[in-house]
Amino acid sequence: MKLLLSLTAGLALLAQTSFAAPAPVAAPTALTPDKAAAKSLATKPSTTAPAFNCSDLRRATLRLSAHASNLANINTTHTATGGPYKPLEVTCTIGGAFCNVEARELVKRVYDPKHPDADTNGYVKYPAISIGNEYAGFNTAAAEVKALATLGVCKSQILDQGSLAIVKYHSDFEVVTDTLQFKDGRVESWTRQTREGKMQSFSFKNDGSMIGI
Repeated sequence: MKLLLSLTAGLALLAQTSFAAPAPVAAPTALTPDKAAAKSLATKPSTTAPAFNCSDLRRATLRLSAHASNLANINTTHTATGGPYKPLEVTCTIGGAFCNVEARELVKRVYDPKHPDADTNGYVKYPAISIGNEYAGFNTAAAEVKALATLGVCKSQILDQGSLAIVKYHSDFEVVTDTLQFKDGRVESWTRQTREGKMQSFSFKNDGSMIGI
């Protein structure tokens, strides 16, 4: 029932606003859970690095937050505003110049008359979230962050030790660092530090569900 949404400083605000990119560019093809697309981004020759800019990296960090928030709130049936958690989705304009984090009204009804949030007919509204899709999207976003930081996009830096990647962002970002631990080609754990000094860590099971959530 408890809402677990504060995955990055200002994410709730970003759900109602948008950010402007320095220069509009076409969105990279790895915005969907596509391993091939993520691989092509990671291996793009450095001579074409200017094709990527801050908007690409910001979009990837927003997608990390949104997918993780959805996974953390898969069983949240009651929020401060009432009703079940609303799954987040990052949507961008054509060209990728502006992106929003939007809360979607997607619910499923489960019969559980003993649940405190059950209606008069015994049904409980849960957010309609697919663990597989969200975890696939999270892994693709993590691959994008790693690849873009390797290219030094938006003055980002990376310490890449294969299974461990520590990404440091420019001071213009709300996020200070993302630490990604990989195992068998997937993210096993993720730690984020924000400019506000908040540190949050999440671990994932093989199926993508969060440990301890």
